[in-house]
Amino acid sequence: MWALLAQRKPAEQQKVLVSHPQNGIVLPARMIDGELCLYDTVNDRYVEGGFSEQWSWMPEPAPVGSGKPAVLLNLASIDDANVFGELLRNYGFAESYGCYSCFDLIDAFEQRPVTELPLHVQRLLIGTFDEDGWYDEDEWRDELQRIQYYRHQQEAIEIAWHWDGDGTLYVRAGDKAALNNDCKKDYRWEWAGPMQETEA
Repeated sequence: MWALLAQRKPAEQQKVLVSHPQNGIVLPARMIDGELCLYDTVNDRYVEGGFSEQWSWMPEPAPVGSGKPAVLLNLASIDDANVFGELLRNYGFAESYGCYSCFDLIDAFEQRPVTELPLHVQRLLIGTFDEDGWYDEDEWRDELQRIQYYRHQQEAIEIAWHWDGDGTLYVRAGDKAALNNDCKKDYRWEWAGPMQETEA
C-alpha cells in the first residue's frame, strides 16, 4: 500500500510522488482517468497501484539529465539485496535493462577512471582467477579494461560493471553495496561488503 505526500487529490495527468510507508521508498505516480498510477521503472510506464484512502502528495521534481521520472529512494531501510540492486539499476541506466541491453547511464552520472574504484570492488567484479588459475599481472590489466565505472555527480551513488559477454554489476549508495554476477537476472543480487585489501 502506497501513501501520497499532500492533502488533496491530484489533477488529471498531474505527476506526483508517492511514498511506501514500510520502506520509505518514494516513486513517481500520475493521475490517469481518475486513477492514481504508479510508475513502473522496469517497463517505463504507469500502472494502476493500490493506495491508501488518505490523499497526500507533492509535485514531482524535474528529473536530472533524463526524461525518466524522478525517483527518490530511502535506501537505508531496504534489507533485500534484490530490491536494492534493481532500484539502483533502474534509476541509473537510461533505459531498461541496465548492464544487459543498455549500457548508457543518465546524465547525472559521470564516468570515472577504473583506478579510482577500490581494489576489493575490482576483485568483486573480476574475480581473482580464471579456469587456468590466478591472474598474472598482464591478465589482470586486461580484465580491468572490461570494467566501466560511474559516479553520481551529486549523490553518494556508484555503478560499475565488468563485461566480457556476461555481465557482473556492482551498485553502491552510501554505506550499502550489492553485486549481481549475472546481469540478465534480477534476482542474483547479494550484499557486497568490504573485502580484505591484498595484492592482485
